Amino acid sequence: MPRENRKRGKKHKKPAAEPDVAQEQVSFEQPEAAEAGPSWIIQKPEDTAEMDPEAPFGYLDADVKAYFRTVDVQMRQWQDGSADIEEEEKRAFFVAALTEMNEKEKQLATDPDCSLILERVVHSMDDFARRVFADRLAGSYEVLSKHRFASHVIQTLINVAGETVTRETKGNFPAESPSELLTMTELLLDISDELIPSLSILLNDAFASHIVRAILSLLAGLPSTMPSNTHSKKSKQWKDRQGEMRNLFEADNKIEQPVVPPSFGEKAVTAIRMCRKSLSANEVRACAASKVACPSLDVLIVVEAKTGLSNEPGSLMDSVTTGIVADILSGKSLPAEPSSYIATLLKDTTSSHLLETVLTYAPQPVFDALWATHLCPNGAAGKLAVHPVSNYVLARAVPRANEAQLESLGRSWWSKAVKAGRMGVVKAVVDRAAELKQGAEGLWASVKDAFGVGEDHKTEEAINCVLCVKTVEDFRATEIPEPNVQGALLLQSLLRLPEPHNAELIEDILALPLPSLQSLAHHPVSSRILDVLLDAESVPKKAKTRFVMAWLGHYHELVDDRIGSRVGERCWKWCDTYTKEKIARSVMDQEQALAASFYGKYFARGLNLYLLRKKPYEWRDFVARNVEAAKPIQKQEPVVTAAQISPPKTKKKRKQEEDEIDILFKKAKKSHMGALEAPVAAVETTPPQKKRMKEEDEMDTLFRKTTKSQKGAPEDDIKPSTGVNATVLAAIRAAPSGDKKKRRH
Repeated sequence: MPRENRKRGKKHKKPAAEPDVAQEQVSFEQPEAAEAGPSWIIQKPEDTAEMDPEAPFGYLDADVKAYFRTVDVQMRQWQDGSADIEEEEKRAFFVAALTEMNEKEKQLATDPDCSLILERVVHSMDDFARRVFADRLAGSYEVLSKHRFASHVIQTLINVAGETVTRETKGNFPAESPSELLTMTELLLDISDELIPSLSILLNDAFASHIVRAILSLLAGLPSTMPSNTHSKKSKQWKDRQGEMRNLFEADNKIEQPVVPPSFGEKAVTAIRMCRKSLSANEVRACAASKVACPSLDVLIVVEAKTGLSNEPGSLMDSVTTGIVADILSGKSLPAEPSSYIATLLKDTTSSHLLETVLTYAPQPVFDALWATHLCPNGAAGKLAVHPVSNYVLARAVPRANEAQLESLGRSWWSKAVKAGRMGVVKAVVDRAAELKQGAEGLWASVKDAFGVGEDHKTEEAINCVLCVKTVEDFRATEIPEPNVQGALLLQSLLRLPEPHNAELIEDILALPLPSLQSLAHHPVSSRILDVLLDAESVPKKAKTRFVMAWLGHYHELVDDRIGSRVGERCWKWCDTYTKEKIARSVMDQEQALAASFYGKYFARGLNLYLLRKKPYEWRDFVARNVEAAKPIQKQEPVVTAAQISPPKTKKKRKQEEDEIDILFKKAKKSHMGALEAPVAAVETTPPQKKRMKEEDEMDTLFRKTTKSQKGAPEDDIKPSTGVNATVLAAIRAAPSGDKKKRRH
């Protein structure tokens, strides 16, 4: 049979095999044997589900997260100003968000997306809402402080709570506040009681360490701008990308120095003593070398110094300084060799900040011991001054040095500092000499020697070498040298030296050619030197006048620049009225060029050249009034004279320009001068401007009446006048009539 004609038979399912019941083994669960004991004891079921560290209080619903995302978008639009809405609707929207947040505060704080939204909401809360929010988190602050996202919410709450505590300390409480709700002051004390027992653990936690810094700074009343209390560069950049966080309903007036009650200081002392008790000296020194714990230990040492607990054996400062505090208090002699631990702190990028704080707040005997043994042993400070890390520590210590310690530093290492490009210690020495007003002899000459500038070099080259922080050889080898910030700061410090010691530098600056001065004035770094030249009290007035007068005829070139216009404004602000008039007259020919300049037009507007050209006396009065207005406000009421009152503007042209009536009035007044010289009974108090306006109004009335009588009106309608008015009327009648028109020939 062909293959295509073949048919396949039907498939038959095989019968299912019946299970063999006999082979099945039925297993019965046997109840566990009850443990021995009373029958009323029930065994606790084993909790096999462990707490999720990412969400210790549970996860949020997707709908709730979506709602708070819309809240975040709306608040960002309001903060950026891209959306405008009425205040009532904005408050209603915010109250609805707070209502939705009820009983979900902990879940929102631990959520990766909503924690940042919660920070934005906290900034816009009023004092009552902040108290409610802080109360809802009570008992969970230790867990939240160790969380990656919730720790930032706690830090934001503590920072904004400083404003509420300041208002409560001054007696400003919300109008309607339930008595059972604790104040923010009481809540922060409870938070401190919750965190202080585990302070040594939180100190070394990567997420909780900044909470320790925030709460201790607030308890001690430290300013919020402390370097150890601010965000890192990476954290700040990330915060900036999230948009601005500020109060939506009130002006964001940040309080840099909070006002705290005395109970906060007592709680800070308790925290310091608890930290001493829980940490040994070795553990404290280990914290100093830790990147996580070192910033918090920095704040602890500052709080310890503020509360007066540093000068005690076993203090945190004593542990960091390897027992120097205890040795000084007990009268023991200091070790001859410096401590290797402190030498390590000097050169470590993390621990050097802590050592700077120790040198700033250490008692004077401790500072002297550290200076003699570690900073400047036997006058050898050159290695530390040029080290990339320790030079910052030495520069921080120099402002506390006395005259003998300042002299022990020496100046032989300055050339090494110039080659290394580290001028921080040199600038600190100059600043300290200016403050002590001692040891400033020959500082400018020593600086020039360090840069390799001799007597045969030009003055311009010396200024440029210091400004660019380059030796003479390096400066000449550079094609386009750029001013350096360190060099500009050094020159500013040299200008602030007492008058005999800064005279040589001032002469060198004033001796620069005008193109070089203009290049200095047009650079954002070097222009600050000229600002100090005008503002410093140590610079004599004669030198400032020479500098201002050197620009006469070239002010239009100076102010035709973004930076140069600011220097020109400073010159104008410093001058007196006489010098200002010279400056204004020197730029009169360049008025059109200044008006066309993008930056010079603002300088030209302040000169008011049109008023100077038309009415120079009024211009001088105007400038003098501006000078008086720029002075500090005194409590005495200013006396306004009649000469300072500007006459009101009138619409009638004949009141501004003299016509025939004014000329006739003057003639009549001169002809009847004897009648006007009669003694006056009372002194006239009417201002000259008002008196003139009154006389002009009378002249208008007389002129209208005279015109009416000439046109045929009866003379009886004109009331007789006496005095000056009668004389003027007679002069008007005697004047020839000008109604007749001349015929054209």
